[in-house]
Amino acid sequence: KGTVGVLVKDVLPETPAAGAGLKAGDEITAVDTTKVLLPEELMKTVQSKGVGNKVIVHYMRAGKAEKVEVKVVAKPDQLELLKQRLTGKPAPAFDLEVVHGSEPGKSEQLKGKVVVMEFWATWCPACRATHAQLSDYAKKNKDKGIVVVAVSDEESSKLGDYAKSEKPAFTILRDKDQKASADFMVSAISDTVELLVKIL
Repeated sequence: KGTVGVLVKDVLPETPAAGAGLKAGDEITAVDTTKVLLPEELMKTVQSKGVGNKVIVHYMRAGKAEKVEVKVVAKPDQLELLKQRLTGKPAPAFDLEVVHGSEPGKSEQLKGKVVVMEFWATWCPACRATHAQLSDYAKKNKDKGIVVVAVSDEESSKLGDYAKSEKPAFTILRDKDQKASADFMVSAISDTVELLVKIL
């Protein structure tokens, strides 16, 4: 939810929205003549238009009202989008608060290492269930230059309490503004990504 409409947090490359020039930070206020204020309203309105049809998207950018024509297409497969965005490309840069552990929270300092990233939350039983295995994996592979980090957007105090209680052998990072989650296209938790971090 934005100030006057639905805030665009990210625009996927090679989509009609990207081709039409929509950008992160824009606020969509209407689709054709239907005003939208909440994300659910925007999704419902776009879905009602039907694949293949064109709509006029009204939006605000830097205080100025704009509009653009966008073709409605079927939602791309999430796994295919993830592959297109990440496979064979430099990992998205991140600079996250280190809540627990010895590994750095900056991607720049992990250059050339294999990094296993888990996106998780303390309230997620499935996430917590993986932590014993992740700790074992981190211990066994530390000397091989493999780094294990668990990324959450929760408060530092909550993550710190979890670390004191469970004593994981991996590093816990805080993604305060959920930017890393968005950059890695995390659609649900627990979500684990293994990548070779490459900084150009």
